[in-house]
Amino acid sequence: MNADRAHVFVGTYTPPLGDGAGIYRFELDANGVLRPLGITAGVHSPTYLAVGPASLYAAIRHDAGRAGLAGYAITGDGAGLRLTGTATIGQQALCYVRPSLSGRCALAASFTGGTVALFPLDAAGRPGPVACQVVHQGHGPVSGRQDRPHPHSVVPAPGGRFALVPDLGTDRVVSYLLDEDRRLVRHAETTAAPGSGPRHLIFHPGGRHAFVSNELDSTVSSYSWDGERGVLEPLQTARTVPEAEAGRNRPADIHVHPSGRFVYVSNRGHDSIAQFAVHPRTGHLEYVGCAPTQGAWPRCFAIDPSGRWLLAANQRSGSVACFSVNQATGALLAAGPPVPVPDPACVVITGSPAGSGAS
Repeated sequence: MNADRAHVFVGTYTPPLGDGAGIYRFELDANGVLRPLGITAGVHSPTYLAVGPASLYAAIRHDAGRAGLAGYAITGDGAGLRLTGTATIGQQALCYVRPSLSGRCALAASFTGGTVALFPLDAAGRPGPVACQVVHQGHGPVSGRQDRPHPHSVVPAPGGRFALVPDLGTDRVVSYLLDEDRRLVRHAETTAAPGSGPRHLIFHPGGRHAFVSNELDSTVSSYSWDGERGVLEPLQTARTVPEAEAGRNRPADIHVHPSGRFVYVSNRGHDSIAQFAVHPRTGHLEYVGCAPTQGAWPRCFAIDPSGRWLLAANQRSGSVACFSVNQATGALLAAGPPVPVPDPACVVITGSPAGSGAS
């Protein structure tokens, strides 16, 4: 892949779940302009995407109702996709996928099935049949949302020995020992606030802290991470929107700026990206403010590796919005009108555009 060019991949809901046509491909230039490159079709509702070495992975739903994982080789100068293989997991819609740090396996979470799965990857990045499925147990206090387990993401920890799984249905973050060739072994768990609904987790670049977006109570939590023991310890919880707005809001995605100085959380309902300053030693978060996403229901967003650009996928308004990131303050500024994309569910960025220096 060309490190001097940024390519953007947007996963969508396809019929009958939505109006998208597959994975939309763009080039991002040094002025924050998205130039369409084409659409990769052929799989059903590639609704979550993740990038590995020279590969892209998509959590998919098959027309026959069987969910699974699709692997793509990133071709040419980094703009093209070639399907290398798919692996199914039954009638459990996958909501998240992430390759391990070594690239020997892909980890996936099923919100509807209450399971976490491991798919082996061969040397070319092709997914093989699922090697391990772990079924979560339990429930939470929010009727209709926490009647059963709902794992919502699975994230390899720094060093690759562990993987962490926030479970929205049980208010827990579960730590697994990761045997990349065959299995996940339950290791420890951390209890979140009752009714908070942990959704997505991200590690700080320093490796000593993690941050979790909580969907059901409009908060974000910071944790300390003990990489030797494989244990999270709660530190702090902060609101992602003003208290009066929390009832109509559902936080979703979370990312740390490459500098490690800022954390961002998408707010669905409030339709904004919340910004927090990170204390470099303690990992505590200080709320800075919210930037409107120029659309409705920002399900996912991404920050390019240079830290200069943030792209937000507004699912219900059918658009991807680009923002420049102030490198000193972390503030977001709209870089132009949103680009139409039908039913966007996830956006990822590979590389940084030439000229993307500090601003």
